[in-house]
Amino acid sequence: MGDISDGVPRKEQLGRYGENWHQKAFLVKSDDEPGLLSAARVEQFHGTSMGLNNYVDGQAALDLSYETPQPCAVIVKHTAASYATDQNQVKALERSWQTDPEASFGSVIAFNRPLELETARVITERPDAEGKIGWFVEVIYAPDYDDGVLDYINASKGPGKKNLRVLKTGPFSELHQADQELRYIPGAVFVQDRDSTLYLLGGNDSTELLSLSTPIVMQDDNSGKDLTVGVVTERQPESSPGLVDFVIRGVKHTKSNAITIARELGPGRYQQIGQGVGQRKRNKSTRDAIESAAEVLALEYRIGAGQGSVFENAMIESQRVEINGSVNRHILSFAEPSEETYVFSVLQRSVLGSDAFYPFSDGIELAAKAGVGTIIQPGGSVKDQECIDTANKHGMIMVFTGRRHFRH
Repeated sequence: MGDISDGVPRKEQLGRYGENWHQKAFLVKSDDEPGLLSAARVEQFHGTSMGLNNYVDGQAALDLSYETPQPCAVIVKHTAASYATDQNQVKALERSWQTDPEASFGSVIAFNRPLELETARVITERPDAEGKIGWFVEVIYAPDYDDGVLDYINASKGPGKKNLRVLKTGPFSELHQADQELRYIPGAVFVQDRDSTLYLLGGNDSTELLSLSTPIVMQDDNSGKDLTVGVVTERQPESSPGLVDFVIRGVKHTKSNAITIARELGPGRYQQIGQGVGQRKRNKSTRDAIESAAEVLALEYRIGAGQGSVFENAMIESQRVEINGSVNRHILSFAEPSEETYVFSVLQRSVLGSDAFYPFSDGIELAAKAGVGTIIQPGGSVKDQECIDTANKHGMIMVFTGRRHFRH
């Protein structure tokens, strides 16, 4: 990367290529806004040069990790993120990788705390699905690196490790996100405010929203729309505000139409377990999220029941005791325990988040059939009452946030 010190934009040819191998690409940078959180304003310590896709995925991972108050690991590949929080950084990474180990192959990972040596060891020494040593990761972003981490990575000899890009952003406390976003089409550039708040009521904290047992109508300041916010079903919320914030923060950073499903593993410990991404129909994204969550939980059941492969057991090595305990409690609680009953019971305690309103009740029916207990969505459809009636019919919890989070 070139030296920029006068605020004048500079054009630099990328060391690799653009979005595809045959496309030449340039990176235009400027330092006219000091302290900006940017995937391109980093210090690189290791690995080959960055490509366009690395920067784009890197920015998506950085934005989500920056907005997360708990220690987290964010894994991005193209359209969506695997996402988990835990005070233990290794556990956050393991749970994030567990969400979709195949899609995490060749991904970008962002942490919002300095990278620890043990976390680096997980990435470089754990076996992958084919038995090879080390998880294939393209890029790591972190605010800093603990003593010994960079020396360890530089000395790693595993497959692909010499190309692993290791980047330092600097302390997040000294950085800020851009206030506006630019979207380009030939002949024009759109400028819009960043999608910076999760809810119409409460900003980025759902506590007040979840306490509204009788919903209210609020007006969106920008559009002038009158929107219903609060709990719209007979059954009242049972999930913590932290889990609700986690699932909506995740769906906000997922390509539309987007559905995500998340669970709480303990205080401040959240894991996104299901994703439906980029479908034209919301019920299709809902089905995809349910199916991906079922895959994650069925694998977890097999691991807990002692049926996991070497790779599957190693993937969540530090959490085997917790998983074994969860599965064994389930087995003891059911006359005929199975993967299916385990998936259903976990989904009952999970939260489904939607980036926009459900236009029909078919998606609600799908979620209810799978066992999902709580749905958080913006509301605002002409079929809202139909969706509410369906949720009530199945004894579900539904909350309207009044805030849409399309991402195109």
